[in-house]
Amino acid sequence: LPVVGVALYAKRHKILYYKKRDGHLIAKGFTGGAEETISNLTILNIIEVVWSPDQKRAVIIYQDGELVKKFIAEATSTPKVAFLPQDGASPAWSPDAKTLFWFQRQNQNYTLVSSGPDGKGQRSRGFTSPIPDLGLHLLTPELAAIAPKTISFFETPLFILNLRTLAQNTIAVNFGMTTAGANDPAAQFLAYSPTNRIGALQELHTLDVKTGKDTSWPVKTVAEKCAFASKATHLFCAVPRTPPERDLPESWFQGKTSFSDTIVRMNLGTGKAEQIFDEGDYDATNLVISDDGKRVFFIDKKTGFLYGLSLE
Repeated sequence: LPVVGVALYAKRHKILYYKKRDGHLIAKGFTGGAEETISNLTILNIIEVVWSPDQKRAVIIYQDGELVKKFIAEATSTPKVAFLPQDGASPAWSPDAKTLFWFQRQNQNYTLVSSGPDGKGQRSRGFTSPIPDLGLHLLTPELAAIAPKTISFFETPLFILNLRTLAQNTIAVNFGMTTAGANDPAAQFLAYSPTNRIGALQELHTLDVKTGKDTSWPVKTVAEKCAFASKATHLFCAVPRTPPERDLPESWFQGKTSFSDTIVRMNLGTGKAEQIFDEGDYDATNLVISDDGKRVFFIDKKTGFLYGLSLE
């Protein structure tokens, strides 16, 4: 059955996911077996799940009639729930899971706001932008990577924002920028993927934020189809075999375009990229890598089904 929001389950050799049908939270072993129901709270029409790094909470984004609503839910059998402002967007957790950030629409601008993990103590962080649909990744509790997610036909910046001083460090200016951040705050790695002026994918980049080293890879994909391994030693990406030559990434985000992917693993230390899976017809999203790097899980966007690969 279709699922949404895959995550590792606190190093118990299990994965977590929500069922699309009823929104129940499920845990399951890496190799299959019986499902363990963590929560039977019914949540219909889930669009997206944003997990905290410790998997103790998640932001649930769901459709309620014509409205898109969001709330924080604990990953327990009796979850406490805290609703977030309806006009908030792009929720993202700090690496220590102590702070939740999002962009709050205020008139024609979008203001960066934060709260505690339970949604309490909401406050503005002093950064405002007129650009809608900004992507947000917290690299450390004080550093955030920000870039527009779906603007392909205008050059827009990817930059690192210091949340304490509000200083901005521009990394790149390009079209159609999407990003993926490492979950390990000690690593501070970021992946980003631009397009050209008409929306054709260009080479994927990784940035070591600590050293400033920017590496381009012979891989063309949308960075949101990528995930870093533990400690950011490797980057795994679903890579389209024959992507269209225009209108990306919007057409993919909007469901007008689908991909048929291979899986590529990039060694961030040696600079080597290798294809590790080239079978079937999957449009892989929500990649999750086991702590030992030997298993890859993903959701096929075409069907909503969950798949797992063993690399042993």
